[in-house]
Amino acid sequence: MTRQPRWKHTAAALDHATLRALVDALHAVTDLLNAGAREQAEPPRPQRQKQRRAR
Repeated sequence: MTRQPRWKHTAAALDHATLRALVDALHAVTDLLNAGAREQAEPPRPQRQKQRRAR
């Protein structure tokens, strides 16, 4: 079994870290877009809480 050059390990770690960061950023952006689209789709209604009486 031959030893791999060090740059391969660091490149793999860097790739993984950047991939994770990109995925996290993508999730954040899509969450923001979904929230904005939801607000545009339905106008904010006054929220009424249903009151249930215990009998």
